[in-house]
Amino acid sequence: MLYFNIAVISFVLVSISIFGNIDDNHYNNLLDNSDVVTTFFSSQYIPNANGEVAPNVTIIDPFMGSTIPSNEIIINGSVIDNDNNIKNVEVLIHGYPFEQKYDYVPAILQGVNRSIESEDLYENETKTMSDRKSNGNITESEHLNWSASLQVDRPGVYRVLAHAEDSVGNDDWDGSLVHVPFIINQDNQYNGINPTPVRIALVNPIFTETAYSSDGFYTFYALHKPTKPGEKVYSNLSLFTPNMYNPPFPSLNKSYNYEQNMQDFSQINKDNAPIITLYNHIKQDLMPGANVTVIKDQDIQHGYIFNKYTKNNNAYDLLIFFHEEYITEKMYQNVKNFVRNGGTALFMDGNNMYAEVNYDRFNNTITLVEGHGWKFNGEFAQRGPFERWFNENKEWIGSNYLRASLGANITFGHNPFNYSHFEENFVNNQDANIIVDYKVNIPETSPYLGAAVATYDIIFGKGKVMHMGLYSQNLLDNQKFVAFVDSLLLSVFPLYNDKK
Repeated sequence: MLYFNIAVISFVLVSISIFGNIDDNHYNNLLDNSDVVTTFFSSQYIPNANGEVAPNVTIIDPFMGSTIPSNEIIINGSVIDNDNNIKNVEVLIHGYPFEQKYDYVPAILQGVNRSIESEDLYENETKTMSDRKSNGNITESEHLNWSASLQVDRPGVYRVLAHAEDSVGNDDWDGSLVHVPFIINQDNQYNGINPTPVRIALVNPIFTETAYSSDGFYTFYALHKPTKPGEKVYSNLSLFTPNMYNPPFPSLNKSYNYEQNMQDFSQINKDNAPIITLYNHIKQDLMPGANVTVIKDQDIQHGYIFNKYTKNNNAYDLLIFFHEEYITEKMYQNVKNFVRNGGTALFMDGNNMYAEVNYDRFNNTITLVEGHGWKFNGEFAQRGPFERWFNENKEWIGSNYLRASLGANITFGHNPFNYSHFEENFVNNQDANIIVDYKVNIPETSPYLGAAVATYDIIFGKGKVMHMGLYSQNLLDNQKFVAFVDSLLLSVFPLYNDKK
């Protein structure tokens, strides 16, 4: 009984510290006076004074920190209640600062039947439910999926809040954060400007950044470098599932400008600072008036690079990738479909689309599947292929990674940008249109002897892939190179020649 009372007291104190005084009519828990609201308290499985358990509501989609270029934001989620008495789930969306308008929209409740059109968003949640049912702790009727459509009328950063209530008045909340960089609606008008501005997204490679973290893949690679083909490794496997950063909520009672907070919102660390450099250059100098934003790997994973209201179903005209080494199978197919639909993909760096990972939306982790010389089945790891999609990359991207140590004696006979070897791709498709051949000099002992490292483009479907061939983020302080990138972009979007 003593432990129960402590748990109840702790629940009340934590609830008050995060939500403030709760008002049943207006949900004043929404407003917090601190500078940052870091999380929402989940009341799942903590009994109240009557021994009842509050429902647990979860926003599954959009993920925390999404970028969605649309006036319609589709919210998908789930709700669990041990007492089987869910009364309703409702959702609201608001900008910053919060004006205390509680315009909740009722969500549509559904059974667990995969009826919501989406990728396998519910796989993790359903697995958790299955585990609990096997222990006799839960019944199927407790678990409902829900969805709601919310509308916004202008670009900005918005918070989404879901509220669940059971029949005896127990509540739970969950929140998410969404950036709307511009509006795509049924009339296919963007921010009311006509003609339509070009839509460009620079991709922050969150999954790759996570793989390189101190508790990530490369610590495992170093520890098990002596492993021979066929050997099974059972130790240090947690290093194949590193955690990703979870961004906090902005203060509710202050305005929030994306441009001023882009680095924080889009989680751009110092190693990916070239993203900001190129973003500012395109937006301010090269293509004034264009819709330019930064998205994350998760945005591609969730399909936010598509929009049903555009002619080719793409939300953007151009995606710009940097060191996009680790991706999911879903991301891979979505980027491929984006180009097939008529979009342009520009790869600034070599060593892209190299290894496959799984993404766990609920635990905010990635896990290696295959690539970089390893494969992991969840039970043990062993040696595997280096380039996960070698043949596929050759087909539609037109090149593959030139695997060599950073200290290899690789030079360039044609070197207009004074580039030094780092990580490059070699052209591996005869249909590629060579724009600049850098006349790479490769040691005679290398299996890549005779390969070409070049900037090129290649047609795929209705779209185009452009690849710099070099590790170009190392050159963004080179004015001659930046002018070269400008010429490539303006060849795709000549409208901005006059504006520039």
